[in-house]
Amino acid sequence: MEVPDAGLRMIRHPMLLIHGIEDAIVPLETSLRLMKRLGGPVQTHFYNRSSHWTQVEHKDSFNTLIAEFFGGRI
Repeated sequence: MEVPDAGLRMIRHPMLLIHGIEDAIVPLETSLRLMKRLGGPVQTHFYNRSSHWTQVEHKDSFNTLIAEFFGGRI
């Protein structure tokens, strides 16, 4: 399912994109496309030597990113 570019530009909230470089399920181009088209501020973090499960493969770093993104409120 894809959201048209016009719809992506309407999203004004800050976004956090986290992507494993070796993800065989969701291509890296998906995050690159979103990064360029989202309307609000976007933080993007790519993990080398990581597939689809960055939250497991890089648990500590992933959790730190999430906590920082939400201002330490989780």
